[in-house]
Amino acid sequence: MRYIILIIGLFAWTANASELTHSFKNPAFSGNGYSNHVLAIDQLQTTRKKELQEKQEAEARQAARDAEGTTLAKFLKNVESRIYANISKSLVDSMFEDNGANSGTA
Repeated sequence: MRYIILIIGLFAWTANASELTHSFKNPAFSGNGYSNHVLAIDQLQTTRKKELQEKQEAEARQAARDAEGTTLAKFLKNVESRIYANISKSLVDSMFEDNGANSGTA
C-alpha cells in the first residue's frame, strides 16, 4: 500500500514539472521591451546633459555678477557716468546758450 501511494505521489510530482527556460532580465539582451529601454536611457542622458548645461550657464552668470560687483567695476562705471554727464552738459550749454554759436561741430 505504501508503495502505491509513493508511486502515485511520484507521478503527480512529475506531472507538474515543466521545462526550465532562461531569459535575460536586461532588455538589451532579451529584446523584450528594448525600445522602452533605449528611450529611457536616451531620456536620462538628455536630462543629464541639460542639467550640466544649465549649471554651467548659472555659474557663468554668477561670475559675471561677481565681476560687476567689484570695487574697481563700480569705480569705472561711476567715472564713465560722470564723463558722459559732463559731455552732455557742455553740449546742451553750447546749444542753448543766449550768446551761443549758430554753427559748428559738436
